[in-house]
Amino acid sequence: MKANVFVFLREYNDVDHITPVIDHLCLRQNVNVKVFCINENDNFFLNANLLYLKDKYNLEIIDFLSVCRDSKYFSVIDTIIERISRRGGRISSNILVKVLTINASRLLYNFKLPIFNKILLSNINPDVCIFDVGTEYIYPQRIIHKLFRNKKIPRICIHHGLITHLNPDFNIKQKILLSKPDNVRELIIKFIQNIYSYLISLPPILSDGYIVPGKHYELMRTIESGKAPRDVVYEVASLRYTHQWNYIYEKNIYSKSQINKKSDKKLKVVLMMISERYNVNREAIIKTIESVSILPWVDLVIKPFTRGDKVEDYIQKLSEKMAIDLAPERSSLELINNTDVTLAYGTSIEFQALLSNKALVHMTYIDSNYTIFEKYKACWAVESIEQLTSTLLSLYNDKTRTPYTDNDVDLLFDDIIYGGYERSDIFNTYRNIIEKISNVNL
Repeated sequence: MKANVFVFLREYNDVDHITPVIDHLCLRQNVNVKVFCINENDNFFLNANLLYLKDKYNLEIIDFLSVCRDSKYFSVIDTIIERISRRGGRISSNILVKVLTINASRLLYNFKLPIFNKILLSNINPDVCIFDVGTEYIYPQRIIHKLFRNKKIPRICIHHGLITHLNPDFNIKQKILLSKPDNVRELIIKFIQNIYSYLISLPPILSDGYIVPGKHYELMRTIESGKAPRDVVYEVASLRYTHQWNYIYEKNIYSKSQINKKSDKKLKVVLMMISERYNVNREAIIKTIESVSILPWVDLVIKPFTRGDKVEDYIQKLSEKMAIDLAPERSSLELINNTDVTLAYGTSIEFQALLSNKALVHMTYIDSNYTIFEKYKACWAVESIEQLTSTLLSLYNDKTRTPYTDNDVDLLFDDIIYGGYERSDIFNTYRNIIEKISNVNL
């Protein structure tokens, strides 16, 4: 008898990192997979990964929220939550109101449990459920976790990316929490942040197991699911950035296209941006974009950090002023494959540049963080705009000459992407871990 596997996806990066798992399970033809997407954006369902799974395996990709809204009861609760949240947002300077608003919304979400139960468990019960890490602490996924926990159905959380930062204060929130105040004002800010974090904190609904890339358990300490004890966290692999999956990804999911082909004589450069909350210096970004875009021998394209939202206003205005190509909707794989150099400062897409054998330039001066790419010396690290300019000129003259070696890159991939396991058997190893956690034969 085939095992029933339910998979829950919420964002583009979840789809990107969990698709290889779904693909491997479906290939074995020993499972029935149902994919539930919890996302408000209609364009989300046109994601190339989802279309690949749909076409290849005839999988039903279920718009979970649309199904839920068939219930008037669900819509009423949603309307009340929206109004409460909107009112709290208008007077967000009052922390007490924010706390009450957040907790009131969470309480109301619990009333959706019967609807979720009817939708998810009316036909078949899953043998194992797969989520992405962190969903135990966000709504409505937290309620779904609670439902399956109460039914004693195994739940597994898979990391929806890679943490590349090694310093614990890698974002604004962590910097405040870990800072040593120098004056009364900073002391008050830290105190308020701690009180606020405590008042909105949630008790863990721990999953039965967490699967993360190699050497990532300690890095998980800085996120919500870092509450998971060591014995339920398995450092295995990041299937998304394995060479095996990259071959399928390039061939069947995102084909190469003609992007940033203004002049074959110029050095084609793509800048991959991340959120400013990761201790990013906006002025340094602006000066970098201005400096690179005026180099006459460079064609620059920018992949803004969007996370499903619009491009930041300052990037939009800067790109118009400097006549720079923006590519918010284009595949990162396509952008990297059609350029010579990837500029980055702490995003896991840097692995893709290395997979695609493109020069990776890591700009250390953009933020105050330290990454695994620097630790493994698997990038061309530059400490200033002047160094960046000279590095790009060097690559313009010889695109293949970099200070990092194939051995540096291989060590990074062996430790982080393959988790120390044999490369050739990593997909079976990954599945074996899922079977071990869930006690289900897949």
